[in-house]
Amino acid sequence: VLHLTPFELPRTATRKVKRPQVVEMLQNLEERAKKKTKQVIESKGDDNVLWLRKIVASVSNRPLSDVAIEDKLADLGFDSLMFVELQAAVEDAGGRVPSPDTLNEVQTVRELLTAVQRVDTRKKLVDEPKQEEKKEEEIFIPSIVRRLGNSIVDFAQDTLYSSVLNTSIEGESNVPVHTNFIVASNHTSHLDMGLVKRALGKEAADQTVAVAAADYWFDTKYKRAYMNNFTTLIPIERSGSLRQSLRHVTQILNEGYNTLIFPEGGRQVSGQIIEFKPIIGYLALNEKVGILPVYLWGTYEAFPKGMTIPPRSSIGANVGAKVGRFLEYEELAEMVKGAPNAEAYRLIAARVQHEIENLRDGKRGKFDVAAMRKQWRAERRKTRKQAPGINE
Repeated sequence: VLHLTPFELPRTATRKVKRPQVVEMLQNLEERAKKKTKQVIESKGDDNVLWLRKIVASVSNRPLSDVAIEDKLADLGFDSLMFVELQAAVEDAGGRVPSPDTLNEVQTVRELLTAVQRVDTRKKLVDEPKQEEKKEEEIFIPSIVRRLGNSIVDFAQDTLYSSVLNTSIEGESNVPVHTNFIVASNHTSHLDMGLVKRALGKEAADQTVAVAAADYWFDTKYKRAYMNNFTTLIPIERSGSLRQSLRHVTQILNEGYNTLIFPEGGRQVSGQIIEFKPIIGYLALNEKVGILPVYLWGTYEAFPKGMTIPPRSSIGANVGAKVGRFLEYEELAEMVKGAPNAEAYRLIAARVQHEIENLRDGKRGKFDVAAMRKQWRAERRKTRKQAPGINE
């Protein structure tokens, strides 16, 4: 077996290699390798352990064989963003995190078992991170066709919201004019994206790029040809490395464009608002941009998820958007001052959700940071009592 090391081998004063120490080093390496192999083999017999190891392997972008039950997450490269990604990966794989803030305190894969719950065993995971698939030849769209197509799409969208649907917009004056920002909205329908852009006004809408699921909107060359040439959508992966998926978003923000994000992670079949994912907090803090909350209504009734084409009843349907007060970066940063990164991201997501629910309910309730953190601490204590493997 060949072992490579970036460190210089132990040597004597005359620069000779200290062979006994090198032999001891090799023996330790072999022992650790055998121990890890044994842990991997033993964990294969436990379905939940295997399920969790696959999630950790996917998030850390490592082969499954490199992830053992006793491994420390820090040794696998986990940082605050990866813990955010881990929560999303657990939920996508049929699990839940009773108290998300406990993830920051987990040290090993074994301890992680006590912080998550598997609730849907029907969802399967592959053993290894997906390899990049060979892309099919893309469809070329000439520039003249692209310009004509964009004009047709703009006209069709304008007609949809001005003539086919009965559209109401409130709060247009809240749209910032001298800075770029993240737009955050609830999401229940394919109508939402166009409605948000209409609410922003033409100037801001032209500077806004929307995030869309790569596995839905960009999964064939025909969809990619349309999306890349006739829309301002950018793909984001719902599985695999979150860093890679966010690279496009951060580049767009760095170039001065606005970004539209649906923090719930997808269209909600219930029509109700669910907990916002902390990714939006990560982007706001790390890219130093503010967030514009927007509440959409009526789109679920007009064109809910699961329908291929809008029903006849959608003609003349009442839909609308309420644009809330712009939350500046400085305000958000001050709100989460002193909080650990993962909790700060979650607090910002909760704040944005609170503002959108205020718009929905016609209220002006203040977001209570202290009460929210107190509630989360209570949840953490409850989780620890149920799972004593996590240390304070």
